[in-house]
Amino acid sequence: MPSSYQTLYDVRTEKPPIQNEIRGGIGGAMIGVLLLALVWKRPERAPRIFLLLWIVGWSGFSAWNAVRTVRAQNKAAAQLARGDVQVQEGVLTNLALASAEGSFETFQVGGRPFVVGDSNASAAGLSLRTRLTPPLANGQVLRVSYREKGILRIDRSAPAAAAPSSEVRR
Repeated sequence: MPSSYQTLYDVRTEKPPIQNEIRGGIGGAMIGVLLLALVWKRPERAPRIFLLLWIVGWSGFSAWNAVRTVRAQNKAAAQLARGDVQVQEGVLTNLALASAEGSFETFQVGGRPFVVGDSNASAAGLSLRTRLTPPLANGQVLRVSYREKGILRIDRSAPAAAAPSSEVRR
């Protein structure tokens, strides 16, 4: 296999994908605040208590999801840095791109199948939201570093440098 590789993806250089947790936390809390404003002057205490618990619960759950995602990302980065990963090297074949929302991208490297889905906290690493530059294509020689549930690094063999021309210009 080639000795010169270009890194296409490395979990250590990615920010944890916590945007949805943050947006969901803010959105759910704002709905609770708006509803709380509507019922604040009512004489019953139960709606106010329920909405206060809603705001605290929703915000706490969203924060817990964000922390869990960050921890999974940090754990995966540490495993990659220690070399505590499996590595598969070979030619990329059977690349099937995701066709619709919620679908998966599949491919094989050296005969081992890989599945890339939407990101979630339990599987830090490559997800459909990650944009690889350049994109994967059948026939590329790749080295994939992975753990149980996630691809932590993808290296592509660097194209061979053009040989210097032996032609003499006059």
